[in-house]
Amino acid sequence: MARAGRFTTIAPLPPHGDWRRAVALDRGAGAPRPVVLAFVPSSVLDAPERLAALVRDVEAAARLHHPAAVPVLGTETVGDALAIVEDWRPGATLRALLDVGGRLPPDVAARIAVDVCGALSRAHAMDAGQGRPLAHGAVSAQHVVVGDDGVSRLGGFGETGGDPSGDVRALAGVLYECLAGEPPAPSAAPLDVPGVPPAVAAAVDRALGAAPGGAYASAAAFAESIAAARVASQADVASYAEAILPAEEGGRGALRRAVERAAGEDAEEVSEDYIVEPTDPLAERPAVSRELPRPPETRPGVDPAGVFRAPAAPAPRSPVPLALAVAAVCAVAGFGIGLGLSRTRLVAPPPPVALELPPGAAPAAAAPATVPASADAKPAPAPPRPAPGPARSKAARAAKPQPKAARLAAQKPAAPAGKGTLSVSAPEDAEVFLDGKKIGRGSLRIEIAAGAHRLEVRRGDAKVGEKFSVEPNETWTYDVTPTP
Repeated sequence: MARAGRFTTIAPLPPHGDWRRAVALDRGAGAPRPVVLAFVPSSVLDAPERLAALVRDVEAAARLHHPAAVPVLGTETVGDALAIVEDWRPGATLRALLDVGGRLPPDVAARIAVDVCGALSRAHAMDAGQGRPLAHGAVSAQHVVVGDDGVSRLGGFGETGGDPSGDVRALAGVLYECLAGEPPAPSAAPLDVPGVPPAVAAAVDRALGAAPGGAYASAAAFAESIAAARVASQADVASYAEAILPAEEGGRGALRRAVERAAGEDAEEVSEDYIVEPTDPLAERPAVSRELPRPPETRPGVDPAGVFRAPAAPAPRSPVPLALAVAAVCAVAGFGIGLGLSRTRLVAPPPPVALELPPGAAPAAAAPATVPASADAKPAPAPPRPAPGPARSKAARAAKPQPKAARLAAQKPAAPAGKGTLSVSAPEDAEVFLDGKKIGRGSLRIEIAAGAHRLEVRRGDAKVGEKFSVEPNETWTYDVTPTP
């Protein structure tokens, strides 16, 4: 992480055109909070009129408050660069969901579009100065964050000026890609995809100019047309995003853990005042029938019936090797790692079984029990059998054979020691941390207590880590190698 005044850079994000972006920790006021920094490109900085318009739009965007709009906090100088600061919201970008899962179920895509329409409708009703409405100007799948709570939020307000009609058309293009799996062609062509409700297809076609009726007068009117068809709940959207990009795995998980780690190093806890309770823009609309036939099981996002079914809880599976997680992080979140990690797990053989002999029994005089006895070996004499009747002595009664359950319990292996082994092979200048504490540099091999742990290896700004659980007499070996 790199510090620049009040901001601590946590991880880079994929750029938006010429706009560099990064997640950072803002320590400017109160408890630290995660934010997104969008760095103003030189093409804007070097044009006074464009820069003045951007500042006006950012000031207007900072007054925009809507559950589906990512809050804009203003502009700040970060190092020697000017950046727009907005809240960071945990979730997956719509761009990542499309890249990984393909086209979305129509009802999920409709819900995302309706949420974004709510943010645009509120923005277009605001005065950005000189009688101009506040327009986004760059609506795209990359600017839409599908939150962990299922609310789809539009970010990037204030970055680029535009007009409301352009925002609606751009959103229609995003919805087209969600339904068809590819962006619309430059020349307007009707949306023709099996399973897409006619009302949604007609709304997209009209907004893109591929059907009569003219452009929509507002984002609210566009949302009204979309909502004439079945629209998924925000809970269903959250379930779909979790099925495609699990929150604790890949890029989503890596970025979340990076934010939590940065906040933990900088303060006892991260402020939660940026969390917005999920709201449903359709809550006040007349109820529509949700009792539609469920489709057969298909790959998420390619549901011909247009209805998303939340997946069942996945069966337990072995952890994904970190080499795959590194690739997912880079592809999904744009979070540069620079280190690759692979591992092996070795379970030591159990200790020898200790047998507890009954009183009076003679111990075997031969080698260990695993070695067969010689053919000439004589069996040990059996203990004398006590005389029957009540005249048996106490010693005889004590020699009574043990119950079967007691004999089986006595033959169980002795409890193994509660220690495992961690072996790490890493470059000499790499720092190795276990459970947040530095345990050395480079390659090392240590004994650790049995149970759950977290390993992290850092080398400059690159880092890689993983949670694992070691059993007694078990060895975990990690090989850490630099990656391009």
